[in-house]
Amino acid sequence: MILASVLPKDPIQYLRKIIRGHNTMELNEYPFVTALGITLSENQGTNAIFEMARNETNVGGVRNSINGGILATYVEIAAHFIIRQNLRERSEIKHTQDLNIAYLNSAVSKITRAEASLVRMGRTSTVVVELWDGDRTTLFCHARVSCAVGNSKTE
Repeated sequence: MILASVLPKDPIQYLRKIIRGHNTMELNEYPFVTALGITLSENQGTNAIFEMARNETNVGGVRNSINGGILATYVEIAAHFIIRQNLRERSEIKHTQDLNIAYLNSAVSKITRAEASLVRMGRTSTVVVELWDGDRTTLFCHARVSCAVGNSKTE
């Protein structure tokens, strides 16, 4: 399986790094980012634009589109990235509380662009993410992601 080759050798240590106070984590340190072809094209702190190139890993939906589960993963990665860079010191994302996604059109373009905006930062932090084609003419998905944020435990 293609995705198995991109998983970390020690997933427990990897997850600890993600969860325990490493708020400056780079995008390529998130699971699956490289395999899915996700890059950060613009970052303004509370807003960011990501791009995902169509490839053999992420295509598999109806009408030769990008799989809906892959799109949901893309949305969650974008949301976590935005929240993490706005966390207070000694805070962490505890978990994703809610991911609500409306699939509006099949994602069939060569580039799928994610526009993520922080709506609320607090114990429950919320990000809105829209997935567009590369030209920003067709909206594929509109999503809202809420995450529980709390104090990080010191090791």
